[in-house]
Amino acid sequence: MQILNKCALSYKYYLKFSKIIERLEENGVNTELVYPLKIIQINNQTTTFESFKTLVPLRLKTVYGLAKKVMEEENTDLFLERTTIDLLALDPQIPYTDLVFTCSTKTWKISDISDKIKHLLRTDLPLIRVDKTSYIPVPQNRPYEANHFVWEVTSLKYPSTHVSFTYDDQDYPFDLYIRPNVGNTILQSNAQRGQELLSAVCIQLWHFTYDIKYPVLVTVQDD
Repeated sequence: MQILNKCALSYKYYLKFSKIIERLEENGVNTELVYPLKIIQINNQTTTFESFKTLVPLRLKTVYGLAKKVMEEENTDLFLERTTIDLLALDPQIPYTDLVFTCSTKTWKISDISDKIKHLLRTDLPLIRVDKTSYIPVPQNRPYEANHFVWEVTSLKYPSTHVSFTYDDQDYPFDLYIRPNVGNTILQSNAQRGQELLSAVCIQLWHFTYDIKYPVLVTVQDD
């Protein structure tokens, strides 16, 4: 307290208007506080400060640029939409397009399909890597993942920047509509019989179209 009192008695200071200027640069955020400060000591010695500068080591420009590029590329390339369709088509528990030789009608509950799709999104979307960024290499024994889950977003290299994709099947919304359907709850195959010599053969056919809407959290982290 004595030091503070001494300072108060020894100096007079005058403040003018202030403003903050921030510039996004490659090596961080350059922050300048324009805060004209005039200090007059008791002996009338004067010290003037016009501004104060510091560099915050946060590469926000790099992170923002890559995040913007991911959004632009998704709007053009529809990578997430195509990945979702692939997940549906590859899972045998999700009816998409197929046929089986049987006379028994196949049925599926839409609620079960919804749960399955949400589970796939939660487990498989994190497998997506953005090419030329920092990520764990895809194992050689998973060629499908290497060919379909590495996304070419940019030609620039980001060796210290990581991009991840997340869907939370517990908290995130999920809208699903499948057609044709029976009462909006059941999917059912169509029976077809062969002609003449194949009249005893039963074939169950199905082809369903899916409308799916869900959010994805894209996290861009610079190490």
